[in-house]
Amino acid sequence: MIQSLGALPLLQEPTPPTPPPPPTVQDIEISFNAQDTVAMPSSSTTIKNVENGMRVEKVELRDHNLEPVDGKLVFPDHDPRNTHAVSFAAAANTVAAFEEATGLAVPWAFGGDRLGVYADDGVMLNAYYSRGEGSIHFFHDTDVVTGALVRSGASGEVVAHEVGHAILDGLRPGYLETWSTDPGAFHESFGDQIGMLMALMDERTINRVAVQTGGNLRKQNVVAHLGEELGRGINDKVGRNRTGGDWVRNAINAFVWADPATLPDRGDDTHLGSEVHDFSRLWSGAFYDVLCGINQSFLDSGMSVKDALRATGREGTKILGNLLREAPQGDHTYKDMAEAFVAADRTHNNGQWAGLIEKVYTDRLILQPPPPPPEDPTEPTPPPTGFEAGSSRRGIATSTPEGRKSLDDVTRTVRVKLSGQEYGMFNGAVVETVVDKDGSLAKDAEAASRTRKALANHIKAGRVRYNDPSYQMKKDDYFDKNGNPYIGAVRWENGQMVIERVKITA
Repeated sequence: MIQSLGALPLLQEPTPPTPPPPPTVQDIEISFNAQDTVAMPSSSTTIKNVENGMRVEKVELRDHNLEPVDGKLVFPDHDPRNTHAVSFAAAANTVAAFEEATGLAVPWAFGGDRLGVYADDGVMLNAYYSRGEGSIHFFHDTDVVTGALVRSGASGEVVAHEVGHAILDGLRPGYLETWSTDPGAFHESFGDQIGMLMALMDERTINRVAVQTGGNLRKQNVVAHLGEELGRGINDKVGRNRTGGDWVRNAINAFVWADPATLPDRGDDTHLGSEVHDFSRLWSGAFYDVLCGINQSFLDSGMSVKDALRATGREGTKILGNLLREAPQGDHTYKDMAEAFVAADRTHNNGQWAGLIEKVYTDRLILQPPPPPPEDPTEPTPPPTGFEAGSSRRGIATSTPEGRKSLDDVTRTVRVKLSGQEYGMFNGAVVETVVDKDGSLAKDAEAASRTRKALANHIKAGRVRYNDPSYQMKKDDYFDKNGNPYIGAVRWENGQMVIERVKITA
């Protein structure tokens, strides 16, 4: 007899997985300091459209998930959470303010959607941007003299400087594929320029500068001084005034152009060096001179001191964005960049500040003085060389997947072999640099010559890392014993030594 099994159960449809809840998006009050605690205590600002996980459209905090307290992310200066809050707020604010003021949408060179922020990545008196990691990194250490804990991520202007590296790399990725002094120094100066401009968009900083200067930006002030707390910590650690004062760099200076190939690696208060942070002081000083001229023009028009400072910050950011619309794509000199600066203002700003820019960069010997007027008054004066008024010479190349093709459209690669005793163990190595495609063969040869000279200096200064053919680089290998990134590292191709550009900049 067959036993009945009863009615078979009906087959049930599988229960679909519960979709994750949509991200919470809110405007949130958060700790912020456009300077550092040496200059002023932290306050707060409001960052719009913050997602849970500390993310906005183009920036995310990666090393800490801050939890609000009473609905806010506002912490005391001594609280480690304050460093993470300030780093995130300063990075998000810098990107948003730059894009709004310039009308440029910044594409990240690393191809991701968001720039990562590591607010406290270990013990070191430094900070850096890494294209390979798609992130900016900050550190901490103890000032050996004051005993204070120096946190580079708690300084809004240091954060803005590193975000500036990321912005420039997104809009001009070719610069981190070159070796000569000027592109590297412009990269460092660009970070300083962004730091100064973001400070001029901060009301507390404007109030401080108004008191310090009375409107005369030639007087020493917190906008011209970059990274006071970090600079003091560096000087105390090395036991001498390495930076020239209680700052990392000071934009109030009198440097004039000299061929970097003729300079020592490091200079001092009154002498330039060829190392990129050192040589950057020349361009930063010139740009600050332009800001001084713009500010004075606004004062002369009847603006109050504070209104003039606000207007100078906005106008300075706008003209810096215009420069990037016309800037070279690859290897270049300061002269090339200065010519682009004048052309950019004539093309995109009706030449409002072109005369000021040209005078400043001529006074700094970056541009040549204009030719004397012709003896025959009926003979027209030849135009300045290197650019044409009203002409747009180049378009912005990005480095999204499509943008990388765009970079290839506007640049070409020059391969250079190093040959000579000055290269030591790197003699015979090959390096590549990129140059603007619209340049001549003579320009390519000049870029190759600058590259050879720069590599000799980089090698002499210990900035190039040697690797055996079988060695695989690890993350820490990109930095020397002092935590400074190398500019190049050896790899091998079919028995040929190749020095590859390290795309990390501090």
